[in-house]
Amino acid sequence: PWYVVRKEMDSNVLFVSREYASADKPRNAFHADAINWIGGAPPPAGAAGEPTPLRVKVRHGAASHEASVSLLDGGARAHVSLAGRDK
Repeated sequence: PWYVVRKEMDSNVLFVSREYASADKPRNAFHADAINWIGGAPPPAGAAGEPTPLRVKVRHGAASHEASVSLLDGGARAHVSLAGRDK
């Protein structure tokens, strides 16, 4: 299969690759937006912007990962650092 690896919205260009899990592609940290909080709101400690240890789900399926989550914009976005690689 092909995987989207980058988008350039201004020039309407989509970059794809067959190498989804390439060894040189880091998968232990990323930024997230459109976050769905199971409790309806971010945890109080995280709302202060401090890194918070949480379990996160980053893909479809049952797997979750230990992570350090630093909230941005009042919990609307976050920087996520996984304890290990997600793949």
